[in-house]
Amino acid sequence: MTLGIPALAQNNKKLDINPEAAIITFLLCHLTSEHIVLTSGMDFYDRPVTGTFALNRYRWFDLPKSDNTIVKVIAVTSDEASYWIVAYTIIVALIFAGITRLVVDLVLAFFPVENSGNRIIMLVAFYNANNPTTAAILMLHYCRRALFNIRSIQPTGRMVDWPTFRCAFMLLAIAGSLIGASLGAQFLVSGRQLIERHATRANAAVLFYPDFRNTERNLLDELKPIRGSAGFQALGRYETSRRNLKNRVHVNREDLPADNGRPMAQYNYSYEITGYEMGLQDAPELKYNVNGFCKTDYSIYSRTDDMESWNYWPSWPGYENEFSTKSEEEMPPYLGLNNNPDQARVGSPLNVSSIKENGFMFGLTPHTSFRFSTSENLHDPWYSTELDLDSNKPKYERKWRVKRGRPGLRCVQHDTYTLREQTVYHVDDLKNLRGLKLSKLLRDEVFPFEFGIPPISQLTLNLGLNNLASSLYYYPPSKSFTAGKASLEEDLTKLISVTFLYSREVARNLFLVYSTLDPKGLQNIAAVNGVVPDENADVILESSEVAALSVKVLVVTPIVCVVIWILVVMRLHIVQPQARTDNLGPLARLNLHTIGLQATQLYRCLDELLNGQMRWSGRLSPTPFIKEVKVVDEDRACGITGGTREDRNQGAPFIKNVGEDRICSVTGEGIEDEGQNDVTAKPFALPKLVRMESDIVGSNKSQYDLMMTTEMNPNAGRPESSVGWRNVKN
Repeated sequence: MTLGIPALAQNNKKLDINPEAAIITFLLCHLTSEHIVLTSGMDFYDRPVTGTFALNRYRWFDLPKSDNTIVKVIAVTSDEASYWIVAYTIIVALIFAGITRLVVDLVLAFFPVENSGNRIIMLVAFYNANNPTTAAILMLHYCRRALFNIRSIQPTGRMVDWPTFRCAFMLLAIAGSLIGASLGAQFLVSGRQLIERHATRANAAVLFYPDFRNTERNLLDELKPIRGSAGFQALGRYETSRRNLKNRVHVNREDLPADNGRPMAQYNYSYEITGYEMGLQDAPELKYNVNGFCKTDYSIYSRTDDMESWNYWPSWPGYENEFSTKSEEEMPPYLGLNNNPDQARVGSPLNVSSIKENGFMFGLTPHTSFRFSTSENLHDPWYSTELDLDSNKPKYERKWRVKRGRPGLRCVQHDTYTLREQTVYHVDDLKNLRGLKLSKLLRDEVFPFEFGIPPISQLTLNLGLNNLASSLYYYPPSKSFTAGKASLEEDLTKLISVTFLYSREVARNLFLVYSTLDPKGLQNIAAVNGVVPDENADVILESSEVAALSVKVLVVTPIVCVVIWILVVMRLHIVQPQARTDNLGPLARLNLHTIGLQATQLYRCLDELLNGQMRWSGRLSPTPFIKEVKVVDEDRACGITGGTREDRNQGAPFIKNVGEDRICSVTGEGIEDEGQNDVTAKPFALPKLVRMESDIVGSNKSQYDLMMTTEMNPNAGRPESSVGWRNVKN
């Protein structure tokens, strides 16, 4: 997932936009725009640092998928990917064109003609259709005719020609299968399959992570805006995806027995983040699980004699602070934080053993007391109000104040890291997970700093006055806020959800946030001798600007295309069935039907049958033609006008020469000539392959020709095709 609000839609599919948060969302995005990668193309958002993505079409890498499988991909720009998609669309079309050719050959070889005129003409229509869709439409018509357009010669009238219907339906099913396969290929080998993800590896050259532990105090202020930007970025995402976060971040309230009449509650929370979601290239199966609870505690505040001051007692003895609620009455509400000093004390190492055994303990103290409010809140632990009787303001302005003595929260959080069946209980123990493929930079430097103290603790400080959802309802001009809309539960849910979003981006922020730092005075702990090793960039970045193309699809699809067309070429030019004049057997029928059922060959055979002359060259090719041109003086030949004299006399088809007369038309009953008596045409029959004697003297070589010869069978009472010996003279 890339940084930026639109990018979130790639993983969460549907965003729930909160209208009330629109303004703050825009401001947050605007403030951090120089660190955000947005995929919407809107011109007021900036692009990431130049060179953030590692793009190389000649080098593949492993890309994790959501199901934790790994695929080999190459990374290109999205613009270049569009050309790849076009090329593969063409390749897929060629694959199915070749498959169609092979399927048609099988049909020609095995389709049962059985001297049936309907079956012959169906096979001719199927063979000469220019695509499976046209063939399917034609076969559908034949099915209809076989069912509803057959008349019996008996008095029974209409009947159903079931043999014809079955054959037509079979061809319809074959054509439909080709159509379905072609459409299915658009999903199996299309842009969706070619582009695995709009993602790529991060470029090691832009990786920067400062050494926070050893940075001088005067340089820490330079890091605060960057740390804050990462938090505000997560804050903006929360405002745009609340509904989806409810399915990932679980927060529930458990009511407890009252404390001296004061309501008590415990808020339990949990969430899980996978390595895939964090962009870990080689550790997508890693799971970061968070479980915690926060319990209300009224003992944090202890009232003193001074009505304007309250002694502030954090969750652990030995640490106290005094502040005046009166001095904060016109400030926006905010949340204070104190970690357990026995586990995390400034300037001291973490007490990891205590954290693993007891969980990380911290306290959240609300700075909400005595704030002016323009609305009433009766029940919320942090925002219950009372009338402001001392106020000199009109009653319609700042009529209420938040009650003093609001309870704090004592919190405990347990973090676990799981890889398959192995679990560790602190980030420092990641090295103990066998089989974990994670760069030393992430495992030993980045993750311990980001997760050693839970991010919820860090964000409470980094977000400052924005760490409460209720701060949205503060109005600076009147220095008051709407307490009636504020809620402890909403505040806590927002803080935990923002922590969830922030934690997902820890690895990606190395390239998309910290890379914008001015390295002057800061040490880049990712670099070795001034150069960042490529293995440290084991992070996947998502963006609509890049595309990861599947190496498997890139290799297999062209290979399949080449293999299929090799078979087609071998069938046409190498594996030619031996010609047989008996026209029996699948191979013989394939040879016969492949040549004889072409529209050009049927045209030639009919012309020669009617004309009585063998005047066509290329007799067995798909492109027969008349080579010899007879020039005559007439400007009119059978009603053909226009063009050159040679064109007009190039052997008009379907014309029989009888002396000097020409027969110019063929009707269903016979042939009509100009001034001559009607001559009955010989019936049209399926052409057959005929072996001819060679006209080369002394040659024993046999030649084959496709002839249409018909003879009347006295026994059957119908004309039948016959095979004869003839010389081939072209």
